Amino acid sequence: MKRVSVLVIVLVAAATILFAYRTTPRSVQSAVHRPIIAQLFANPETFAGKKVEVYGLVIESDAKSEFLLQDVSQRPLRVLGNAAVGDQVTVIGIVQTGAMTIYLAAENLIATKVLGGGGCC
Repeated sequence: MKRVSVLVIVLVAAATILFAYRTTPRSVQSAVHRPIIAQLFANPETFAGKKVEVYGLVIESDAKSEFLLQDVSQRPLRVLGNAAVGDQVTVIGIVQTGAMTIYLAAENLIATKVLGGGGCC
């Protein structure tokens, strides 16, 4: 009886571990950083070349496929992508740094609407 109970416990534990391993998203392995814009400016070397996700409001846009995104930190960030003034977007992209500049090269723009509380701007 004890032997059967131990065997059942071992099998349940093995099944649980296998299930957890198979259902863990691959995105966890290549996690996207989610800083606020002020953090990007404060520590550009930490984020340079890394994928980040930033949410904010488009405050300025031009015809060159660039726009300024502003989040809760009230610090505008130049984004290479296409969005209109007033859009609320989540931008997923790679942080680029250069001589005295930092910007985000957008890989994905997701229209986002805050329904209540915790708005960006």
